[in-house]
Amino acid sequence: MACDDTNDFLKKNFAVHNIPDTLENRNRFRTLIFTTPNIKDYISGIIINQEMLDDNKNSNILNQLYTQEIMVGLKVDKGFCSYDSKEFLTEGMDGLEATLRNAREQGCSFVKWRCIFKVSDNLPSPTVLELNCNSIAR
Repeated sequence: MACDDTNDFLKKNFAVHNIPDTLENRNRFRTLIFTTPNIKDYISGIIINQEMLDDNKNSNILNQLYTQEIMVGLKVDKGFCSYDSKEFLTEGMDGLEATLRNAREQGCSFVKWRCIFKVSDNLPSPTVLELNCNSIAR
């Protein structure tokens, strides 16, 4: 289950319901999901974002998953940068080794890395295809 929404995404959704965008409210939202009765019967893993991993040192929010034997994974890419006006490259290789080590030390058992490929008659370009595939392969 993907639970790695960006803060901007959550902020927009909270605003629709007049909920202030605070760490406390984001954690309340996540706790609501993680404490769903019998959640372990329906999912075996949850992908989280860096904020959740960092805040876990203070709130132990992930213990709700670990105690149910639900695997926790971390989204490790850092988003996208524009390659040209039509295509994107994934960022996040800088510091990746330390990020992976930290995630493992905090109990993560897998990671997520994603790339965006626009598809049309001319896209993805061979250059962007190669660059993004190389980043996945590393």
